[in-house]
This record gives sequence, structure tokens and C-alpha cells, in this order.
Amino acid sequence: AFEFYMEKPARNPPTWTYDFYGDGDRPENIINGRKFYWHFTPKQKKVSKTNRNATMESAIKGTEFAFKVYFNNITSDELEILKTAITLGENDSDSNLCHKLGHGKPLGYGSVKLTIEGQTERTLAFSKELGEIQYRTMKTENINVECIDAQNNPSLLKIVDLTTIKEGVNVCYPLGEDSTSKNQNVCSGPLQWFIGNKGGFANNPDIDMVLPKISDEKITLPKLRKTEEKQTNAESTGTQGASYRNTRNQGGSYRNARSQDTSHKSTNESTLATDSLQKCKTPGCEGRPTRQGKGWTSYCPSCYEKIKKAKENKDK
Repeated sequence: AFEFYMEKPARNPPTWTYDFYGDGDRPENIINGRKFYWHFTPKQKKVSKTNRNATMESAIKGTEFAFKVYFNNITSDELEILKTAITLGENDSDSNLCHKLGHGKPLGYGSVKLTIEGQTERTLAFSKELGEIQYRTMKTENINVECIDAQNNPSLLKIVDLTTIKEGVNVCYPLGEDSTSKNQNVCSGPLQWFIGNKGGFANNPDIDMVLPKISDEKITLPKLRKTEEKQTNAESTGTQGASYRNTRNQGGSYRNARSQDTSHKSTNESTLATDSLQKCKTPGCEGRPTRQGKGWTSYCPSCYEKIKKAKENKDK
């Protein structure tokens, strides 16, 4: 699932994992932000306990807990930032800006609103009258917090808002279905989606979709379904194999639909078009990189062979 956690390089390679991306020079491998979970109402359903699921006890909606946050040696500005981080800029129990805590966050659990009821500051001071160092305590009942800047933090405010995901909307991991599988117990689920998203080819994956950004208007991913694909031509009619189809685009598999306007139309698993990849790393060379084994090199075939021979001669 690395395509959900790493930004896609601008050069648009078919894949960008450690094994497939290159020879170690990967300046574009950038973590795709921080992980957040949407707020939504959990689905209640009975399931049998297995070795792969977990049991938990959830708190009833409206349950209140009290706790203390201790801080030490922070400035006044840092204290204001801490209060904003705890309350998300709204110190009101009716606020829709909530955190996620505890277990089951991907399933809709753990939505909580944190508020600050009081603040106590203790400082050390020297008492001239007593001739000793004493603690001075100052309590604050009315807590003021700074609001989060909506203009500079639209994604944060969208993801922490209880009202972003409307009631009844299905929130789940992306789902795939393999109708060609002989084992019906493992024919559907997130694993099948990731296989389909890589074009269904284990040796030469060609990734299609990545995780949408919080700020995107469309934040959904379609279900992928693997079906037997039939091909008809002037000479023969028969089954060409199986491919994953987007359930919202029944006209063809994702791999073929994506290949209409790009150079990734090759279905030969031993080769892969490289038109969208970077130029050769050798200064002044305009060649394209070559594929060796499971990974892409940063050099064209000619330069790669020269470097390979030079290394072999050096080893001798």
C-alpha cells in the first residue's frame, strides 16, 4: 500500500517502491503527509471472533472523561499553541472539531471533543520575608484559545470536522473483488483492490490510483472487480484472460483504459515502456533508462553496459 503513503513522482513512473524505483538515488520519495481518519458513525454488526480480529469495549456516546495535561518549561506562546492543539481552536463541548483517540479509528470509533476546564500555573519565586524559594500558583477558570487559521489550514479543519462525512455515507478501505478466484473465502477485500490497482501483474506492476488528498473534492476510490475478459477479432473469438475492471467503468479494465493515451500499453510482462521516465543520468546523454531485473536503473542501455563493464574490470 505504499502508493497511499508516498507521493507519486512528477516523472510518472509505473511504480516507485524501493525495489522498483532505481539504484538508490530517489530524491522524489516523499512521505504523503500525516495519517488521519474520517469521523463517521460506526456500523454495528455481529461477527464471529477469530485469530485475525480484535475485541474491544466501546464507550457510550456522550460519555465524559476527565484527565490532566502537565507541562514544564514552556513559553507563553508555546502554552497557547498547546491549548489550540488540545481544543482544535474551539473550547466548547458542542464544537464539531474533534480528535480521534483509542482503538477502532478506521471503523468510525474514537471521535472525541477535548475541552479545557481550567488552567493552573506554578512558578518558583524567592520570598524575602521567609528567605526561601516558594511555589506561586495562579489558577485561570475562563480559558481563551486561538482559533485555527482556516485559510492556511483548510485540510486540517476538513478532516477534524464531524460534519464533513454525511450520515449514511459508506466509509471503508478500498474494496476489490476477484470473481475468477476458485477460493471464494478470499475473493474480495482490500487485498484484491491493491492487486487490481497495480494492473493485476505481480512482476511488472503499473499503479493507477493513489490516495486522494483531504482537500480534494472527490475523496472516494472506486471498487475494482476482476472478471474474465473476452476478445473478439476477425480471426478468432475467445478468452484472453482476466483483468480488473472499475465497477463505474464497465467498458474495459483499468489497465487498457489508462493505456489509450499513454505509452504503458504493453502487456508483455518482460518489458515496460519508459517514455514517461527520466532521462539517462549520464551528463549530456539523452537516452532513456533501462530496466534490469526488478528495478529501474538511472542509465540508458548503452551507458549502463559501459558502467557494468567498467565495474567488472575494476573487480578483476
